[in-house]
Amino acid sequence: MLGRFAHFLLKRDKNAALVAFLCSILPVFFGSISIMIVALVTLRKGEREGFFVLAWGVLPLLARGFVDRSYLFFAAAVIAFALVWGMASMLRHYSSWSVLLELSALLGVCAVLVTLVFRESVVIWWVAYINDYMQLIVKGGYLNADEVLSRSQVLWIAQVASGIEVLVLLFAAGLKLAVVRWWEGRVFPTVTFRKELLQTRFNLWALLLFVLLLLAALVLKAVVFVDALIPLAGLYIVSGLCMLHYWMQGYKYARSALLGFYIVLVIVPYALVLALVLGLMDSGFNLRVRIREV
Repeated sequence: MLGRFAHFLLKRDKNAALVAFLCSILPVFFGSISIMIVALVTLRKGEREGFFVLAWGVLPLLARGFVDRSYLFFAAAVIAFALVWGMASMLRHYSSWSVLLELSALLGVCAVLVTLVFRESVVIWWVAYINDYMQLIVKGGYLNADEVLSRSQVLWIAQVASGIEVLVLLFAAGLKLAVVRWWEGRVFPTVTFRKELLQTRFNLWALLLFVLLLLAALVLKAVVFVDALIPLAGLYIVSGLCMLHYWMQGYKYARSALLGFYIVLVIVPYALVLALVLGLMDSGFNLRVRIREV
């Protein structure tokens, strides 16, 4: 069924554009399908064809944003479409998740550092947004008035909220692209999604950037560098998980061990630090080569 649907979408650009348009009219879940259709067309046919489908997918969102005056929703939706289209274009061009991850991390760091120009206004906006969100939660009965965050806590979160938001956007786009790449691999045997993903790692320059941002945050005591470090650290965690899967392949109880590790992550999220360290070590020492040599 997935194969027939993929072939239908790829047969004519109009087919993909129509389905993407209809999915964008439907609730949020179908909007994700519309984005993934854009990714599939971009991967298989090219950037121009993918952009054509993107334009039709965004059109209903543009109308909804204009009618409801929900410009923030429209902006977020357009960014989601654009990120997946851009990532699919990079993956089509380089055929490397490592390059895709590196360029995405660099884009994320630069996006946060750009806020230095109007840093105070950005933090004020986040403070107001977080306070409004907490009030909605209190009114909905999900949180008691005495359980809301203090001013200092809100201010701290506001100072790193840009980095968190950028990481969420990049991760969501990357996850959609990964699903589409898996789908593509099921339909077209020449695509080796699992092999591509297992080879994902950052190069040494990314490690140097990580160290520089960390030192700047510690020495200058500037939270903005922590903010900029978040997207890079988050994608390093993804790289570390890929390394872990590479390391475990071939072992008899690999699936059980990996399942246990992810259960631990759900219970103790701080265990993600292990994946971060593994990703950093792989970036510096290329652990895959060392594993093959053992």
